[in-house]
Amino acid sequence: MVGASLSDAAVAVATMLVLSVISGFLAAAVTGDRTLAMTTMDTVFSLIAAERLLRVWLFSPKPVSSINRTCDQQGAYAG
Repeated sequence: MVGASLSDAAVAVATMLVLSVISGFLAAAVTGDRTLAMTTMDTVFSLIAAERLLRVWLFSPKPVSSINRTCDQQGAYAG
C-alpha cells in the first residue's frame, strides 16, 4: 500500500513540474525575460502544490470516534 501512495506522489510531483516548466517556457517566449519565467515557474508550482494539499486535506476521511469513551462530556476521567 505504501508503494502505491509513493508512486501516486511521484506522478503528482512530475505533473506539477511539467506544468510549471510549460508555463515558464510560455512566459519566457512571451516576455523574453528569464527572471519572469523563473518566477512564473515557481508560482505555478506553488499554486498547484497548495491546491493538491488542500484537496487531500478536504477529501481525507474524518477520524472515527471511539465507541468506549473514557471521558464524560466535561472532559473528566470516567474511570
